[in-house]
Amino acid sequence: MKPWSKRVVWILCALLLGAAGFVLTRAHWERSALRFPGALPRGGPRAGKVLPPPPPLATRLWRTQSGTRLIVEVHYQQCGDTEIQERPLRRDEVGLTAQEMLALHRKAELSEFGPTRVVLKEQRSGLCPRHARMRHLGIARGRVAVFEGPPGLGGRLLEETPIEVKTLPAAEVEDLRRGVLVRDEEELWGILQGLSSLQHAGT
Repeated sequence: MKPWSKRVVWILCALLLGAAGFVLTRAHWERSALRFPGALPRGGPRAGKVLPPPPPLATRLWRTQSGTRLIVEVHYQQCGDTEIQERPLRRDEVGLTAQEMLALHRKAELSEFGPTRVVLKEQRSGLCPRHARMRHLGIARGRVAVFEGPPGLGGRLLEETPIEVKTLPAAEVEDLRRGVLVRDEEELWGILQGLSSLQHAGT
């Protein structure tokens, strides 16, 4: 055999051994990848760059500016209403990161954070301001009473009157059980005077 023929044979053997080693190594990595996702070396046919989840809002490095608008969405649990308040930032809210803004508004959750606007969401117990200004008449401990808010929302007892329910006609008692919404103070006292004059009318 000629010398150059021997060199060709050696080169072919080296190539075959290299190919076999590559196949075995690839099979090992693929088996490992089944147990440990992401174990394949970069650039392999099954390898893919696993992107980390986006950083939470509180870790962003944006800072609020003097022109940033603050939007606060307040959900009132007792009545189910949501009140949206929008305003410019106070002086102590300018130049803050998301994390610093959350530290300032401890009861709120950060829904959106950017250089032009910040959105906070907050849960509050009780009635919204619109419902809290309302009043209705009902029954408490056998007497006519004034409650906070409209009927049916479980408003706080504000005042208990001396009018006993048992002294009123049945129709008025039924209305009080359902709750009688009053629009203002004048209407409230007008209804109370009317109920007072009806005492013992049904007996």
